[in-house]
Amino acid sequence: MYKSHGESKVERKGNLLIINSKGPFNLQFVQNYNRDIESVIAQMPEVWGQVVTVYQDSLLTPEAEKELKLACKYRKNRGCCISGVVFSENGSSFVTRGQLTRVYDYAGIKFKFFNDLLLAEQWVVANLATV
Repeated sequence: MYKSHGESKVERKGNLLIINSKGPFNLQFVQNYNRDIESVIAQMPEVWGQVVTVYQDSLLTPEAEKELKLACKYRKNRGCCISGVVFSENGSSFVTRGQLTRVYDYAGIKFKFFNDLLLAEQWVVANLATV
């Protein structure tokens, strides 16, 4: 078994799931991460959103991307309908954006990329108000 690569911190802020993450990420990390946040997701209201801040160039291995797609589909089924993704550095890679686009498109979660945390939170909250 491979060592887990990646870091994350998850918290609930009302009807928002706040995720801070730093990669690169492998399959073991994504599996552990999904298991760890289940208790937080279980406490979320019927409809909720998430704000994900990505630090550094957080690439996913192909296996990790596949697992994250399934996890986000599960979140969608549990009420997550929107995600604001914040890149802490303007130089986030085209590859990372492409991976996250495929993840959210697969899951059917509306999303938008940001460089500012406050704008991302405002966008998610405004869109939740219209659901």
